[in-house]
Amino acid sequence: MHSRESRAPVTPLLRKEMRELATGSSLWVLLLLLSPLVGYSFIQAVALYAEASRPALSIPELARQLSPFDGILVPTFGGFYLAITLLFPFIAIRLIAAEKASGGLKLLVQLPYRLTHLIAAKFAAVIAAWLIALIPLISALLWWALLGGHLDAREIATLMSGHLLYALLIGAVSFLAAALTEGGATAAILALSVTLGSWVLDFAALDRGGVSSQLAVLSLTALLRPFEQGLLSIPAVLYMLIAIGGFLALAAIWLPPGVSPALRVKGSALIVVAAAIVIAVGAEAKTVLDVTPDRRNSFPLADEQLLGQLSERLLVTVHMASSDPRLVDLDRKVLARLKRAMPWVIIRIAEPGPNKPLRCCRRRELWRDRPDLSWQQRHDTIDRRGRDPSHSLRACQGWLARAWCPGPGRTWPSARRGCLECRDLVLRCAAARHCGRVVASGC
Repeated sequence: MHSRESRAPVTPLLRKEMRELATGSSLWVLLLLLSPLVGYSFIQAVALYAEASRPALSIPELARQLSPFDGILVPTFGGFYLAITLLFPFIAIRLIAAEKASGGLKLLVQLPYRLTHLIAAKFAAVIAAWLIALIPLISALLWWALLGGHLDAREIATLMSGHLLYALLIGAVSFLAAALTEGGATAAILALSVTLGSWVLDFAALDRGGVSSQLAVLSLTALLRPFEQGLLSIPAVLYMLIAIGGFLALAAIWLPPGVSPALRVKGSALIVVAAAIVIAVGAEAKTVLDVTPDRRNSFPLADEQLLGQLSERLLVTVHMASSDPRLVDLDRKVLARLKRAMPWVIIRIAEPGPNKPLRCCRRRELWRDRPDLSWQQRHDTIDRRGRDPSHSLRACQGWLARAWCPGPGRTWPSARRGCLECRDLVLRCAAARHCGRVVASGC
């Protein structure tokens, strides 16, 4: 163990990493491929935006729906995102794989530097590489400003912050891949499997149902989506920062040679558990800021203040299929805005089925549209005739209202008095039997 007095200054280590970054060919190859990609994305975005803006000359109302952020910035950053996803891992991997292949890593860990300083210096080189890669993107934005286009500083800062965190996350994953493997080619395959696997999860989640939609939460690109909508998502920022720190800590454990596998596994387990705890704590953060000038992603301020005054929990049930494309528009235009205005809202997607509207549900799933009622209130009298006039099904008369209640401990008078849970079960079963007889008689 080296004492604190024997620690060497970090400046020479930073100079070494910057020199290796500048002398390597991976950074300049990235710039060579990134420039035409960003340029083509910018030219196509300007052409499509100009074509979409022509009808607005005669119809001024259409101009309100056009935004340079959605029409110019996001498509231009799309080319930058593609290059970062596919090419940026090679730059980060080279900073570690080259030293492991030449044997310089064994000498480097013997110098009076902490292992965290070595990782921090290499990660600083990754940040410098990302800043250099911004040159074609900044050139496109300046050209758009020279053309007379509108640029909002808050939107640009939010979008760049999201892409910076995404690039740093890709770099941290590449560091871990290079630390786990011996060769640069194997590390590149491992890193690209993570980035391309995120695309696979995104494509698999398009049906919005099943296990694929749940696994889509693990996608790296899903964390970037709020920033592309002009939203500064505090939970997304926290998740990405925690993931970056976790991957870098794992890389610091697996990078030095000569450490026993048992110690590495124990250290990795502790880091994973600590990251899971921090993520669970960070999940309580619900703040999402709309940085767009016209607040197109939020309700009007008066409506948000009115919704904020509601003290009780709100339950919204959407009776649409998860694969319905209209659900995407509903989520972005209504449900997502409602979640930001009321973080305590509960939104449930009720999957329609052949007999699901009339199917008997479990008792604990009944009457979710009345979460304000207690257990006793659900068995109290609704009115003298045992009907709830505010609900079309529960206000019915005749033999449906006199049906026998099959719930345990409840009889026919219980259902007639207005036992909400049992009454719903009675009405659903009776309606199903009635529909079955109608279908049978019609055949």
